[in-house]
Amino acid sequence: MQDTIYTRFNSGRVKRQNTTETASDYDYIYDYAGRLLTAANVSGQNTSRTFTYRRGGSIASKSNVGTYDYTTSRPRQASKSISLSGGCTARLTYPHGNIRLETGALSQMHKDQLGSIRAETGANGKKDETIAYQPI
Repeated sequence: MQDTIYTRFNSGRVKRQNTTETASDYDYIYDYAGRLLTAANVSGQNTSRTFTYRRGGSIASKSNVGTYDYTTSRPRQASKSISLSGGCTARLTYPHGNIRLETGALSQMHKDQLGSIRAETGANGKKDETIAYQPI
């Protein structure tokens, strides 16, 4: 079992995360609006992440994912194209709160009681992915 200790700024935001697994120790840096700019792995592992944001506050890029381009074809149906590392692009559309179309392929997102996605199933009903979270 992993024990995690959080050190916080006076504002309450997490400043540092220390765990019993040294590869999971991070320092966090935020901008003036409280948005996460950097999650720096302080144990020498190559798992640090940087984030950039648009003027309106939506995320523009994440270093391990790529850039985000949001378009809206109609209210409440946001689409986004994500340029992935390696030059690939995926187009995501969310026609309903739990349904995602990724470049035309349908998947359903299954959420826990907190609203976090825990699993995804494809159009055939088989589980495509199970997601487990660790605090960052």
